[in-house]
Amino acid sequence: KMEEVPDLAQALEYAEAGGICGAKVGSMIIRPSITGIKGVVKHQIEYGKAIAARGLIPMLQFEISAAWADKALCERLLFEALIEGVGTLKITEQVVLHLPIPTLPNLFLPLMRHPNVLRVSALSGGVSRAEACGELANNVGLVAGFGRAFLEGLRVDQDDEAFERGLEASCKDLYKASFAVPTKEEQTIKVATMDGFFAAFDDTNPAAISKTLQRYGIGPSEYESSAAASKLSQMYTRVITNPKFNGSRVVGACLAEHNIGLKVSKIPIARYLWEQKSVVLFIKIGIGLEIEKDGVQLLKEIPKLSETLQKAKTAGAFGTKARSIIKSAKLLGIWRLVDQQFRLGRQVMQQGLTPILMIEVDINAPDKAECERLLLHCLLERLAGLADNEKVVFQLTLPTKANLYMPLMAFPNTIRVVALSGGYARAESCRMLAKNVGVIAGFSRALVEGLSADQSTVQYTKTLDASCRLIFNVSRASTELEEQLAKVRSQDGFFAALDQGVNNASKVLQKYGVHCHDDDVLEQIHMMRSRFITSPKFNGARVIGTIFGEDTMNRDIDYSSTARYLWEKRKVVPILRLDSGLQREQDGAQVFKDIHRLDQLLDTAQKHGVHFAKTNCQISFANAVGIKRVVDHQFEVAKKVLARGMVPVLQIEVDIYTSDKLGCENRLRQVIMGALNRDLTEKQRVILVFSIPSKPDMYASLAQHPKVLRIACSSGGYCRGTSCEKLREVPDVIASFGRAFTEGLTVHQTEKEFTDTVNESCTAIYEASVTLPQDSVGPAEIGRFGRSALFSAQATRKRPALASPPPEKVSSEGDSWTTAEEPDLPKAANVDDALHVWAQDQVASPGGAAAGGAEDVVAAKAAKGDAAAARALDRGTRKRNALGRDAFFDWKAAVDQQGKATPRFADGEPPSSDIDNSFLGS
Repeated sequence: KMEEVPDLAQALEYAEAGGICGAKVGSMIIRPSITGIKGVVKHQIEYGKAIAARGLIPMLQFEISAAWADKALCERLLFEALIEGVGTLKITEQVVLHLPIPTLPNLFLPLMRHPNVLRVSALSGGVSRAEACGELANNVGLVAGFGRAFLEGLRVDQDDEAFERGLEASCKDLYKASFAVPTKEEQTIKVATMDGFFAAFDDTNPAAISKTLQRYGIGPSEYESSAAASKLSQMYTRVITNPKFNGSRVVGACLAEHNIGLKVSKIPIARYLWEQKSVVLFIKIGIGLEIEKDGVQLLKEIPKLSETLQKAKTAGAFGTKARSIIKSAKLLGIWRLVDQQFRLGRQVMQQGLTPILMIEVDINAPDKAECERLLLHCLLERLAGLADNEKVVFQLTLPTKANLYMPLMAFPNTIRVVALSGGYARAESCRMLAKNVGVIAGFSRALVEGLSADQSTVQYTKTLDASCRLIFNVSRASTELEEQLAKVRSQDGFFAALDQGVNNASKVLQKYGVHCHDDDVLEQIHMMRSRFITSPKFNGARVIGTIFGEDTMNRDIDYSSTARYLWEKRKVVPILRLDSGLQREQDGAQVFKDIHRLDQLLDTAQKHGVHFAKTNCQISFANAVGIKRVVDHQFEVAKKVLARGMVPVLQIEVDIYTSDKLGCENRLRQVIMGALNRDLTEKQRVILVFSIPSKPDMYASLAQHPKVLRIACSSGGYCRGTSCEKLREVPDVIASFGRAFTEGLTVHQTEKEFTDTVNESCTAIYEASVTLPQDSVGPAEIGRFGRSALFSAQATRKRPALASPPPEKVSSEGDSWTTAEEPDLPKAANVDDALHVWAQDQVASPGGAAAGGAEDVVAAKAAKGDAAAARALDRGTRKRNALGRDAFFDWKAAVDQQGKATPRFADGEPPSSDIDNSFLGS
């Protein structure tokens, strides 16, 4: 809404006569309406033109009073409307924008670099001065325009001295929060965060230059071959000097090395781009490519590299770019290419410049998708070797599989991922780019498409504006929810389940090595989880999402809420567990306890930036009534979550020790399929989490269902090794591990030991969660290429489990047992576990033992003559069924302490010495 100014002309005349510098008009945004916001911006712009016509400076104020959940969307819509609106102003019409401090830091940075915007100032938004200044400090170039926050603490009854002290403190706080950052830092923030695209004006190949000039309308007959580069510079100078080419839409420009000394309007090119256009300069280095070998073309050795880098730095360039090409999916060649790019990048960084590692995958390569997958894993392997302060930009060909490069964007050493068009036309390039969340354009031919030397200034400007607008629109950041949805849907990786309830927190802490009073449990468990989350090896390159409870959500990590820290610092999707435990078993199943404050909890979650909410339940027996009740209960809450614009995560575990696990899974799959078809609309999506299934293809039909965003599997009580081994056999499913993820981590470890253990855990679970491509490279290549790159190219892929004969011989080495003659048998903790895993495979596999659950495992063990193991397994199964899951693990814990004491349970029965701990769980 906006109040009209009935006597505008009279008011402006009065202001002008009184020597007033400018005039402000204000408006209020109440809800995220595209039509309303565009309308109010258009209305304000018209007022701005009228004010500017009187020689005054217009200040256009836009307040947002929307609900907290809608604030970020209102800001995004306002930003888009303003970019469009200020673009309608004449060169002589300049405005000051007075805007709210955005939820997403630096959202309004492109507006500050628009030639029609003099300044952007910030409203305090009704919060305290300290909070407003803290938020303002995270927004480069935004200055305070506070009212209430500026006057905070000043009172009429203060004496002059107290009043002056309060005023001085307020001025200092606001000035400090508004203080301009150094140019290098501002350019870094712009390159890393600003909406926009890179312009590539860096052709150096004579044939490519000739084709570019010909498309522009300058034929070979119109210039000497030695003057081709000069003609190209003139063509690009015309683009750079056009008013529609500016820092509100263009992040950076890449020029060829011979243009380092170029001047525009008598100003050196780097200064002109930054001071006049607010565009960051990169210089392309290199003298061409080697001939193709091992499917790639490497960079030729660059003579006088140090001298070239020093020249670029002195000229004011922010960084450099070097290009190499992949022609076919040969791991040896791709690894060498990546290694060369990173070695060159390190030399660039040593000179204080930022490298763009430009790796083009030939768009005509028959195995382009495989080239890109191998490239991704090689890049991740080399990224892991960089120091914390070594950061790079990637410029890569638009991938065949959308969002393939999301793991790169989540890596802390990646500043930005930029797409090169690679020969695609502009329309196709933009169509492909729009499917890749978080990637921005770095186009050359696609940017200047349609421009010609003989166009009039008006035609030329109109064509360039249309091109810039189109490329900018597909390069803009998605909403937080859209980006998280794309990550959950597409990225390789796993969920880290850190949502153990209060009842299990003490046990978790004990395993971690912390013993504390009940009053300190929640504080200690948060400290433990914070250590996991802040580990340098815990990031969104491998961890897709992290599940936590309400208490963790309401606590901070490094002065940010846990959810905000996870997403903004680690690029890990925050997922809230809604329930606080399970009810008693009924009809062979346990639903979650009633959530009495569901609406309030979802409100709080959305304020913290949480868009995913999980509920748990468990199935113990193949009881049709119980399974249906569990699924109905889950979908009932799921619909409430969906109604809030959030995504439900439905965890329905089948107890891994139940006597008819296969039967439970079959019935569960059928009931869920019915609920998906019946209870959800066409646009609603859920995530499903199950126990690792008995048959690899058990949930294949659910994975293909259009209403299922992703399927994950919990470890269900298995140790990490067994969980990963089993999960590896299940295609199209990722891990959602809790106990298996934190296994081996203790409070007593040094930081290096802790980091190494986190890395081992992440690596093992990530590899088990990825469906692998095939390649001819074998394990012997590990030393040459590194673990991740080799892993991506292993001949093995996630495969269905096959029935196999039992191992004839089992050997031991210390405490670790492996099979001596059967290579397909998973590694196990001891002989009994190895036999147990084999027997379960036979039960679950077509052609294996008759399906019957634990009884068949007992029979298989007995058939091997392992009477003690069979007796232990049978006893454990009966005890599990008698006690229920929670009491069962209490019983198992008591067994672990048997050497110290002989515990007794309510039935007075002491635990037997023949209980097999490997069967009972990790």
